Amino acid sequence: MLASFPCLTGRAQSWTPVPSADFASLSLTQFADHEIEVPYYLFHFAQVANAVVETGTDRGFLNIKVNREPVDNQPYNARIMENQLSLAYFYSVNRPWNPYRGHPAVRVRLEAMLDRWARIQNQPGSADGDFDGLYAEYSATNWSQAPTSFGVMHAAEAVDLIRDAGVPFDATVLENARVSLRRALMALFTRADMRSHARQWSNQFNGSYHAALIYLENWPDAELDAAFAKAVADSAAQDQSPAGFYYEQEGPDFGYSGVHDNNLRVTLPRLRARADLLPIVSSEDTHWNEWLAANFVLQPGLSPRTFLTNAGLNTRTSHSFQTPRSRPLSEWALPSRIFSYTDAEYAASVTTRRAEVQNSFGRWGALSVNNAYSYIPAFVFDAVRPLNVWHPTSAQRAASDATLPCLAAGSANRQYHDPRPVTLTTAKRAGYYATVTTGNIRISRQNYGLGLL
Repeated sequence: MLASFPCLTGRAQSWTPVPSADFASLSLTQFADHEIEVPYYLFHFAQVANAVVETGTDRGFLNIKVNREPVDNQPYNARIMENQLSLAYFYSVNRPWNPYRGHPAVRVRLEAMLDRWARIQNQPGSADGDFDGLYAEYSATNWSQAPTSFGVMHAAEAVDLIRDAGVPFDATVLENARVSLRRALMALFTRADMRSHARQWSNQFNGSYHAALIYLENWPDAELDAAFAKAVADSAAQDQSPAGFYYEQEGPDFGYSGVHDNNLRVTLPRLRARADLLPIVSSEDTHWNEWLAANFVLQPGLSPRTFLTNAGLNTRTSHSFQTPRSRPLSEWALPSRIFSYTDAEYAASVTTRRAEVQNSFGRWGALSVNNAYSYIPAFVFDAVRPLNVWHPTSAQRAASDATLPCLAAGSANRQYHDPRPVTLTTAKRAGYYATVTTGNIRISRQNYGLGLL
């Protein structure tokens, strides 16, 4: 049942279609480096925005299958509503290439989406009132961590963009969104079931850090701040194994390292200002990257730089190789520099990507629908502000490389133990590096024993 928030007013007449952007008048030179992915999304924006449902019980639902698996594109699924961030970005950002800032046809759709997002949250006094503050994903009553945590991550950014831009917007919708944000954050930080869930699916939790920091920046709140700080400390103690990995389905998964990295990249600009929290998170990241270093072997002579992973441990993916990327905490977590771009590599990657986008600029063809990945709103987090502000130099990365167990000088043995139980033993000798895993298989896809040699 939808929440009984005050209804929107003045929206009775049919919506005017959102027009397509005129790429004949645009140039890639108008887009900053951190906006390099924006042209593709701008090109297809009108089609996506015009898919917002105008009337009826599904009003505000995004009825186009371009984000998340098509079978899950259902009106109750809060993950689908994350694309309200795309509408908020184009409605708010003041850039010379953007024809949609303050556009009335975008506004009415964005108001409907944000209004719906607040209404589909589980409410006090509902039939499932025990799940107050949570959102659903895979069924109408699947009140759970992922749609709530990733939902607030996107919704908080959307609200912040609208407020900062000063563009016209329905004040009631914004207030309802604020109430929903706070209710969801308090549920994530204080509910025992949510804390327990984070210990099994840790990547689904730390996206909420970004939402909490945005909320507290806009609406100082001592109770929420205290709950947030406690949840961060609890996460460090409970959601990460003593061996170093973050729990994913009760074990390690190297594929999900990218989700953790992205959540922290998005959070870091605001996390930098929290001297009480940054050391906790950077210590976690150091421990995590020490685990990665034990389970990754640098492959000689490959470009780009490539690591073979101890993939038999994966609980959720078949992730077997990893290449460098921007590592958000490499400024402080020295082991993460091993797996990071250097400053020169990052600059070169931007140049390469700009050339790729230039080759297809304005010529992307039809948007792929019934596609889980063709219009993912996470592009906005990079587009709003440069997130990759620090990368190690080649010398700094080389110094960290010397600590990589498979490359370190001399002979050494080390064990990494988790009480579930699982134990990883590594052995470095002059002629080889080997890993052996023993313990309880958590998921049938896992393979223990000799992993890397």
